[in-house]
Amino acid sequence: RKHNIDLRGLAHITGGGLLENPPRILPPNLTMELDPSQWEAPPIFPFIQEKGDVPTKEMFRTFNMGIGLVAVIPPHQASEALRILEKKGYRAWEVGKIVKGKREVKVWGVTH
Repeated sequence: RKHNIDLRGLAHITGGGLLENPPRILPPNLTMELDPSQWEAPPIFPFIQEKGDVPTKEMFRTFNMGIGLVAVIPPHQASEALRILEKKGYRAWEVGKIVKGKREVKVWGVTH
């Protein structure tokens, strides 16, 4: 069944982590701002960071930090999209926003 969600982009978060994958779906004049307080990274990531003495920015550059896929949708449709995904058994969060800028990802408290 189709839902009326205006999906504007999808980024599979693989090698390159959360800093290098999402910009591939952004136009040159937009920035993705992520707020890591909106989701909890699985325990493996703090473990890797602590045991490997890995800087936080490098963790976001290398790993997905628990976010395997980023979907870009209009803000007014976020609640409905989350409801649909959760109903289908997926864990999903509203983790950020798209703002004017340059094609990049900024992570609050990490990159700015």
